[in-house]
Amino acid sequence: PQTASHLAFLDTYLLANNLNTNECHRSEVGTPDTWESNYFSAEAKEDNIKAILAENQELYLLGQRTLEVWHDTGASSPFERLPGGYVPSGTIAGYTFKWCADPVNTLVWLDNTKSLVALNGRMPQSLSGALDRYLQQDGYVLSDAAGDYFKTVGHPFYALHLPTQDETAVYDFKSGLWQNWSYYNSVSGDYERWRGNCVALAPAWGKLLVGDRANGKVYTLDQETYQDNSDTLKFLVRTGHIDRGDIGAWKRTNYVNFRAKKTGVAEGGATTITLVVRYRNDGETSWSNDKTVTLSTLTGQTNYFGRLSRLGRYRTRQWEIYCTDNAPVAILPPIEDYEVTY
Repeated sequence: PQTASHLAFLDTYLLANNLNTNECHRSEVGTPDTWESNYFSAEAKEDNIKAILAENQELYLLGQRTLEVWHDTGASSPFERLPGGYVPSGTIAGYTFKWCADPVNTLVWLDNTKSLVALNGRMPQSLSGALDRYLQQDGYVLSDAAGDYFKTVGHPFYALHLPTQDETAVYDFKSGLWQNWSYYNSVSGDYERWRGNCVALAPAWGKLLVGDRANGKVYTLDQETYQDNSDTLKFLVRTGHIDRGDIGAWKRTNYVNFRAKKTGVAEGGATTITLVVRYRNDGETSWSNDKTVTLSTLTGQTNYFGRLSRLGRYRTRQWEIYCTDNAPVAILPPIEDYEVTY
């Protein structure tokens, strides 16, 4: 095929889709440079194939509206669709089609209804319920989306790169939560899409390699570097609107205790870190002034502590916390001491 977007390898066959057709072409067995005119077609609903993938001795043909599952029969015309190998779900972005191994061992893709789905048996199951109201809004461009699966810090992740939207949404299979991975541009003061554009594991080197979307260089993603190639990392957490179970009552904040814990080398790192905190109350659109809290620890200890007080009252409150320190720490949930007033 002259216009292939995806390649796969199965039972010594090299396979490739032919864009804008329903054809999947194959090489001769054991000779990947000999193709002749061998191909088979996704014909359950005459669907153009946008991506292919081989895993677990099965070949997956993902079209615009359907997913077909094929296998090698060993016959002279070797490939045929498996009984029940039809899934009524296609894709709008073929490069989101990824095999996600431990702990899920399944396929993930952005489907033709603008949801990220995982194959559960032979049925797609949504992963992006928390994101669908954003993904499915008018004008949200997803046709150039791409996906990556990788594991780091003991967590398996699926990264959904959205170039036109300048965002990277990352799903943590272990926690079941979504994160927004970003690059903080210290010149403009804005967050941009994560600099990672593609991820690959190099087992022989023990490294997770990341291709940079902006400069074409390859970096490593590791647990002991707390900057983006010497650029500042600005981690940010924003809560929902907290009402303490009584939306009508006033709550007065006496103080908030903050805690962080060293990660990586326990004895290393600074003895202080700085958090910046702000909040907004009762559905307001503007934030309070920034408040700085310094968390400190004693030499040889692994926990940091700090406190903010005199933070006013609210019916509902949304918090935002960020940190730019180049330090191996994890921020633990703050604890608020408050009293209810009427």
